[in-house]
Amino acid sequence: MKKFLFLLIIVFSTPALADINPQTVNNMRAQVNEFGHIDVAGNVNNIQLNLTMPQEDVYQRIESFVVSDSNGICAGSCSYSFVYDNLGNKLLSINWKNPINNIDFSVNLTVSVSRRYTVEMKTYSEFLKPTNLVQSTNSEIASLASNARGTDFDKVAYLSKWINENIRFNTVYSDVNLPATEILQLKVGVCKEFSNLLVSFLRNLGYYSAVTVGYVYPGRIYTGQNFQPHGWTEVYTGEGILSDPTWAEVGYLDATHIKFATFPDSKWTFSSIYSTGFGSFTVNLKSTNVSVSLLNYSEDPVLSFTSKSLEDNLWKGYAILKTDITSDRCLLTKLDIRSCNSDTGEFLEKLNKDNVTYFCNNKSVFTIFKIPDLERNRQYTCPIAILVYGSSQQNIPFSFSFGEEGSTQLSVDKTAALPNEKISASAANSYIFTDGGGYGFGNLETSAPYYDFNIYSYNKGALDQQKISVVLSKPFDAFLYSNDTAYVGKSISVIVNVKSLQDSQVTVKIGNQVESDYVSGSKNFSFNFTPQSKDDNLIQAVVSTNDFSTSISKQINVLEELNATNFFGGIWKAITDFFNWIFSLFK
Repeated sequence: MKKFLFLLIIVFSTPALADINPQTVNNMRAQVNEFGHIDVAGNVNNIQLNLTMPQEDVYQRIESFVVSDSNGICAGSCSYSFVYDNLGNKLLSINWKNPINNIDFSVNLTVSVSRRYTVEMKTYSEFLKPTNLVQSTNSEIASLASNARGTDFDKVAYLSKWINENIRFNTVYSDVNLPATEILQLKVGVCKEFSNLLVSFLRNLGYYSAVTVGYVYPGRIYTGQNFQPHGWTEVYTGEGILSDPTWAEVGYLDATHIKFATFPDSKWTFSSIYSTGFGSFTVNLKSTNVSVSLLNYSEDPVLSFTSKSLEDNLWKGYAILKTDITSDRCLLTKLDIRSCNSDTGEFLEKLNKDNVTYFCNNKSVFTIFKIPDLERNRQYTCPIAILVYGSSQQNIPFSFSFGEEGSTQLSVDKTAALPNEKISASAANSYIFTDGGGYGFGNLETSAPYYDFNIYSYNKGALDQQKISVVLSKPFDAFLYSNDTAYVGKSISVIVNVKSLQDSQVTVKIGNQVESDYVSGSKNFSFNFTPQSKDDNLIQAVVSTNDFSTSISKQINVLEELNATNFFGGIWKAITDFFNWIFSLFK
């Protein structure tokens, strides 16, 4: 009887992502209604109510405007004008002369908003000073802020990324205003906390910055379909930098953000009331409310991206997704990447949980998935859903079935580097990529970013990595020289050249061999390397001083020396492998 092996194909469902993507909205019109009630008793001469309202600038415009009270459209005893507070915020001032009854008021306006890229400069002294909530002079705030390096955009983006990744969003904190140090302690908050903390960092670095308050249309952060109160950040440098650390937007602000005012921190007074009269009288502002409804909008992605897997039809180890992002400006964004679902949750385990990234013009982002244990007689298809904030969703199929397993070995010419210093990496027959977006095959030369990062090599599911420390100064440079080829059991000479940048005692170690000497200028350290097998092909040296260390490595080709024994042994092995294959066909 013939036996047939059936291949069972397992196809998992595509994960669902949120339908609403406000980050792609480039123009929006909304109806804003501000309304409330004033209790009036006694002889009142005048009431003045000041309301915060949507601001007007090159990105936001009020198209229509109607003020009403209990008697209808504001006229006669009711009048209104516009005033500005000490921070340049435009307020609506409504006045009532000799009111005799309680007052219900409403302000109905239509506002149009475009996607923002720049900010009108506001260099008020209040935007540079600490407050009870913005604790910019605190030592912990100063320490964290000092980690930000590079251009103004780099610093704002780095700090916004840190907040988005380290502070957990929780609506339990919607009705409180936490100071910056308490936010750091609890690692939790809402948009107010995210913005207060970012402004604390920025003012410590000397940037004029403010918390902007207003309303925003729900996205992945908020639930429901109604506009929500929201806060974000303006940074007054250059043309101005916009940052919404809660929504992972830097360099732009989507058009669903309706700006009402800017303040030194998130302590927002929406309205204030003043009155005059004679005798015994009371004026009490009982309530003020805001409702916002969406009229229409248009969408246009602020960036574009393509995604693909580095290898298809994998079996064990790791799967790598490469996402190439492009834009015409400098942006911070976030990648929401989800594996297909199985009975126990996501089929693939994502090792880098959140992909918050910033770049200018283009960047490659690599997502690493751990492949679970698979059955040999099954083929698996797993769609990956990729949603990049500011763009649309794509679905990429991953395939898994029994097949060849790869191997990879990574070598780098240094493990400590200055910002922008060149680093060379190599791994035979392997993809090489970095946290910062560097990418190559077999060899890669990349520039160190401002922060520690990882270099990876990858081949058919096999993954190797090396952490690179980015330092602001180092006492020496080191280089490793050797033959590119060696034979098993035969020694080759290895030279480690150390060029001193700061005269110091230097120790060099290769395996069990150690040399140490005082280096002033340049010195060569000599070693022998004897490969024990064909796979013993990585020469690695550790070079250190008392307070600094780096390792350098080189991958060589190791051969077995040709002699009669291994020559005829190789022929015999080839013959036996051939006959074993013939016998397997009959079996």
